[in-house]
Amino acid sequence: MRQWQAMLASLIATDEIARAFPARLQPVPTSWSYRIGLVAVLAAMVMLQAIYVSLVVTSAAATVWWILSIPSIFATVRLNWLSILFALGPPVILSIVTFFLFKPIFMRALPPPPLPVVTRAEQPELFAFVDALCACLSVRPPTVIALSLDVNASASLRRGWRSFLRHDLQLTIGLPLVTGLSLRQFTGVLAHEFGHFSQTAGLRSWFVIQSIRNWFARVAFERDRWDVRLAEWREDTEGWRVRTVLVVAEFAVEASRALLRLLLRIGGLVSGGFSRQMEFNADHFEAAIVGADTFAQTTLDIPALNVALNQSWAAVEEQWQSRRLVDNFPCLVHHHWTGMDSALRSSVTESVLAETVDRYATHPSPSDRIASVRRWNPPAVFNLEGPARRLFREFEELSAAITEAHYSLSIGEETVSAKRVAAAEVSASANDEAAFARARERVLPEAAYASRWFGPAIGGGNPDTADWYYAQLVGKLLDRESGLALLEQGLEIVPSSFALDRADLQHARESVALTRTELSNCISELRSAAACVAARIWQAPSTPHRVAYDALHSEQLALRELRVLLVRSRVIRANADSLPVAHAANLLEANAGQLDRTRLEILSRLASFASPIPLGSGEQTLAVQLDHDADPDTAAAWLLDRADLVGTRLLNRLCAQIEPER
Repeated sequence: MRQWQAMLASLIATDEIARAFPARLQPVPTSWSYRIGLVAVLAAMVMLQAIYVSLVVTSAAATVWWILSIPSIFATVRLNWLSILFALGPPVILSIVTFFLFKPIFMRALPPPPLPVVTRAEQPELFAFVDALCACLSVRPPTVIALSLDVNASASLRRGWRSFLRHDLQLTIGLPLVTGLSLRQFTGVLAHEFGHFSQTAGLRSWFVIQSIRNWFARVAFERDRWDVRLAEWREDTEGWRVRTVLVVAEFAVEASRALLRLLLRIGGLVSGGFSRQMEFNADHFEAAIVGADTFAQTTLDIPALNVALNQSWAAVEEQWQSRRLVDNFPCLVHHHWTGMDSALRSSVTESVLAETVDRYATHPSPSDRIASVRRWNPPAVFNLEGPARRLFREFEELSAAITEAHYSLSIGEETVSAKRVAAAEVSASANDEAAFARARERVLPEAAYASRWFGPAIGGGNPDTADWYYAQLVGKLLDRESGLALLEQGLEIVPSSFALDRADLQHARESVALTRTELSNCISELRSAAACVAARIWQAPSTPHRVAYDALHSEQLALRELRVLLVRSRVIRANADSLPVAHAANLLEANAGQLDRTRLEILSRLASFASPIPLGSGEQTLAVQLDHDADPDTAAAWLLDRADLVGTRLLNRLCAQIEPER
C-alpha cells in the first residue's frame, strides 16, 4: 500500500506542462503508398458491400419471378403433388433466404454502454497536457476524454456516424494503463492515439471499413429468434413434403451465409494490411515524442500489464463469490503489476518478441513495430519523469469512482449490498495463495485434481499420467450417466455423444458400473503413488487445516454423486420437450428434490467443522462456505465449485507445512 500511496504524491504542475514539449514537431509524413492503399481498401470494401446488396436483390427478384411464373407452370404440367412441390417450393425457399439476408437491416446491434467521462473542470492538468501534446503534433485535441478499466487507450468517432463529418473525437484512457506506465511511456501511448487523430481521412475510412466488416459479421454469424423458429418449424412439421422444403431452405440460408463469410474473410485480408500500416504510421508519432527506446519498452510492458489485468479480474471474480467487491480496481492491477514474478515477466516478454501475425491481423507484430521505429531512431523530445498518474487529480478517488461505475453497469443493484474490500488486502491474499499453490506443485507435481482424491489412506504408480487418466474417467462417467438418464426415460440417443458403444439401456448401465470401478481403481493408484506425502502430512501434529481437509475429503464420494445428479438433472431439463408434459414436470421435480436432499446431507455433516480458509467475513464453518441460497441446480453447482476451491486451498497449506518455500 505504501508504494501505491507514493504514486499519489506529486501532481504535474502547469509550468512543467509548458516546458514539456517543443513548440511544434515536424509532421510525420504520409506516403503516397499509404494514401493509395487507403483508397484501394475503401473501394474494395464498398465493392464487397455491393456484392451483398446484389445477392439480396437477386434473391428477391428470383422470388418475384418464380411467383409470377406459377400460373404458366400449372398450365403446362399435370396437377399432382410433385408439380405443386416444384411450383411452390422454390419461391418459399427463396423468400426465406431473402428474409434472412435482409432482416439485419432492421435489427441494429446494441450500442456499447457509455463510458464515464471527465471534464476540463475536473481534470484541468490532464486536459492542459493533452492540449499541449496535440499542439506539438499539429493535431486537433479530442472533444471528450472517457475512462475505462482496460489496459488500453483508443481514438474513435465519439458518436459513430453522427460524428463522421465533424471533429467529434473521443480519447478513451484505461486507468490500469495509467497505474502501470511511467509518465514518459504514457505520453508515448497518447501520442500514438493522436497519430490516429492526424490520419483524418484514414480514421474515418477505417471507421467505414470496420462498419462494413461488422455488418458482414452480423449477417454471416448472428442468430436470433427467427433462426430458432425456422428450426422449430422443420422439427415440428410432420409432412415430409413441407419438411423437405424447410430443410432445403435452411441449407440455402446457410449456403448464402457461407458466401458472406467468404466475403468477410476477403474483407479482413484486404483491410488487414492497411490497418497494420496505420499502426506503423501512428508508432512514428509515439517515437517522435519519447524516442525508440521508450517505445520499445512500452511495447513490451503493455502485454505484461495485461497479464496483471487478467490476474486482477480473476481476483475480483473470486471475491464476488463471497459477495465482496474490490474497492479500487486500478489499484489492484498496480499491486499485481509491481509484484509480478520476474520469471513470469521475462516469459511474457519472450512470447511477445516471438509473436507473429497472419495476413488478417489488424496490428503488426511487436517485434516488427520495434524494428520499424529503431530503423528511424528519432531522438526523444519529452523527458519528464514520474508515474503517469501525475496527470490526474485525486487519482485514487477517481479510480475508485470508475470502479464503482463499472460494477453498477455490469452487476447492477446487487453491488449495493456487497461488502467492499481493499485492493491491498486482496493482493496480499492472492500472493499468499500463490505461495501455498507453489508448495503443492513441489510436493505433488502435475496433480491437477489432487483435492478430489488425495487423502489419509496409505496404500507405486505414476501420478502424472494417473491424474490425467482420473480426469478422463470423471468426464466419461458424467457422459455415460447422462446417456443412461435419457435411455431410462425411453428417449433415443446418439451413443458416441455419451461415450457409449450402443444405445441400449442395459449396456449403458453396465458401462456406468464399469467406469465407476475404473475410477475407484484410479483413485487407489493415485493415493498409492502419493503415499509418502500422505504419511508425512498425517504423521505431523494435527492442525485446523488438516481437520477441515479430512472432513471435506470424507465427503468426496458424496460430492461425486452430487456432480452426477447435477449433470443428469441438466440433461433431463434440456430434453424435457421430448417427454410428455406431466411426466417431464414430475421427473424434474423428483430430480430437484434428490439433488437438494443430497446437497443438504453433505452440508449437515460439515456443519460442525470450522474452516480456516478465509472466504468471506468472520469465522465460518465448512457448511456456511459451501451453502448458497438458490434453486437446486445453482446451489449444487455452487457447492461443487466451492468444495474444489476450499479443498485445493486446504491441501496447498498442508503441503506448505511439510515443505515450506525456501
